[in-house]
Amino acid sequence: MYVCRRPLGNTFNQVLSVINKISGGDAVHDQLFHLFIVVILQDGTKIRIEKNEDINIVRYTESQLPEEMMPVPLDLSKGLTIKQLLDQTLATIGEQNFFDYNAFSTNCQRFVFDILQSNHLPISPELQKFILQNVKDLAPDWGQKIAYFLTSVKNRANLAIQGEGRS
Repeated sequence: MYVCRRPLGNTFNQVLSVINKISGGDAVHDQLFHLFIVVILQDGTKIRIEKNEDINIVRYTESQLPEEMMPVPLDLSKGLTIKQLLDQTLATIGEQNFFDYNAFSTNCQRFVFDILQSNHLPISPELQKFILQNVKDLAPDWGQKIAYFLTSVKNRANLAIQGEGRS
């Protein structure tokens, strides 16, 4: 298992800059990242688990964007499955934090961290620093509410088109 991150696209960074300028803020940030987990199955298949406006579990393919990866040591004798990993996380953090997406709180990095913590997987100080970024100060409250509204609308549209997808 690996925790992976790739730089966010320029669109998100530009939106943050506009919100910051409108609000008169002076928040400065380095590169922001999207985080996800890559699980390698017994047959060698790589699966990506991530949280955007929805939780996605798809076959992992390398991106054209640069990616950074940090391994998460696993005890393979325990036979942990993806379903067990997610079920334990859901039971630990609850439905609201598991399913709700907010770019500034219940985001991809919080999801990755919650998966590791809920399943008692080792989180070294280096891995914690790799995962967690302080994004709360990047936009004022009204900007955070706009971002939440937009991702909620996208989530509801996905739900209407694709269904709930829970099993």
